[in-house]
Amino acid sequence: MKNILLPTDFSDNSWNAIFFALKLFKDVSCRFFVLNTYTPDQKNVMGARTYVRTGMIIDALAESSQGGLKKIENYLEENHKNPLHAFEFVSLKGDVDHVLKGYQRQKDADYIIMGTLGATGAKEVFMGTNSVRVLKSVRECPIILVPKEYNFQQLECIVFPTDFSRFYDKYELTPLIELAKLTNAKCKILYLTQEFDKNEVQQQNQKILQDRLSELDIEFHDVEFSSKLAKSINAFAAEERADLITIIHYQHTFFEKLTREPVVKRVAFHSQVPLMILPDLI
Repeated sequence: MKNILLPTDFSDNSWNAIFFALKLFKDVSCRFFVLNTYTPDQKNVMGARTYVRTGMIIDALAESSQGGLKKIENYLEENHKNPLHAFEFVSLKGDVDHVLKGYQRQKDADYIIMGTLGATGAKEVFMGTNSVRVLKSVRECPIILVPKEYNFQQLECIVFPTDFSRFYDKYELTPLIELAKLTNAKCKILYLTQEFDKNEVQQQNQKILQDRLSELDIEFHDVEFSSKLAKSINAFAAEERADLITIIHYQHTFFEKLTREPVVKRVAFHSQVPLMILPDLI
């Protein structure tokens, strides 16, 4: 059974991420943890003159959190009848990144699936305040970010950008292999470069990657990029009608050294398709 965390702030986008997860794993036995976190606004807390006032604020936030989760629970009970799926609804006090990090370890979660835009509706606000913080904090679990209004139907094409500059650990590619095999998706390996000739290390790593993905239907694509790497990745994904982009979250990637561009963050900001970030296990 898969354990999957679904953080929600009750926005339309977080609902969309829930629907994405239910469709993606429709044929898999799963326990979904629908998780809402709450923490008092510091301005309200600073203005609270007594512990009683602070406690009232926290109690109100907890009640609102539990009420929102109850609405999700009622909806799923009425509209989602998949016998392979079980749900737990969790309300916890604290910042979402710290709570998710601890809860992911506690439940040994296989995936975190979340939206990229929150209840404010402001462009990139949720990425800036929540998703990016989660990416920085949770480094042991694949995270799938689902764009606003993305209408997922089925997983047919996965794009995997790489520069072949590092060794591919056997286990860090497991989520990619697992999803591709589950859905029979084609995997397109994207080599974005300004110099098409690969050195000996790159050639060896490409061979290792090919061996690691030998069970999948894979294609290799060498594409020249000009200035913006993230833009090139998203353009290729759009051209190939990809359903998922997968990136390994290296600490300091060759891509970023080359372009001075925070690739994971920028791809997530502007991608029209979901992005899966794999933890760096090396």
